[in-house]
Amino acid sequence: MSKSLSAIVVELRRAALQAALRNINLHVFDSRATERELHEYVAGELGQYPGLIRCWTRHEGVPREFVSDMLSILNRHSVWARHQLYPNKTIAAQYLGGER
Repeated sequence: MSKSLSAIVVELRRAALQAALRNINLHVFDSRATERELHEYVAGELGQYPGLIRCWTRHEGVPREFVSDMLSILNRHSVWARHQLYPNKTIAAQYLGGER
């Protein structure tokens, strides 16, 4: 049974957040940060609690209202675009090879 388009979107958004955290770890912490340190760093930059960032990694990735701020953090060190951090259904459909 294939996954729904909505399930793929969530999966892609979670993967995007994990990639973003790895990028921050690489550029800010020289790949030495713990998961907790990464969550604390991002939370501090966004004015949120670290537990919220942890929830994002387990649920639906970065919520729409935080995407711009998260991109600002990421773009300090490398180039990121909105579609990478917050993929939509069109991108998920392309990921599935055009299935709908």
